[in-house]
Amino acid sequence: MDDTENKLPEKKTLLNKFKRSKRKVITKHLNIRCKADRAKLKGSDCWECREYYNNLGLPEEQLQKRKNQISRHRHKYKRPNTPPGFWDPEFPETSDTD
Repeated sequence: MDDTENKLPEKKTLLNKFKRSKRKVITKHLNIRCKADRAKLKGSDCWECREYYNNLGLPEEQLQKRKNQISRHRHKYKRPNTPPGFWDPEFPETSDTD
């Protein structure tokens, strides 16, 4: 019989305090909740609102002015587009290489 089998397991150290290291918060899109501050941001559109704006038939300059007046979507920076097929739930067909 080995001596290692007869040894008691090592005593584990228990943490008395749950200290978490502070994580750096990285946000690309700030949530601005103050109405006056949000009004200063540039208005943009989503794919649903884009249809509404296209039906207005306004020139680009007036269209951007209109977005700044009434848009619910406001961002400091342009949001990145999702890659094509990202929201497609089906898997692509696999090619047969026989």
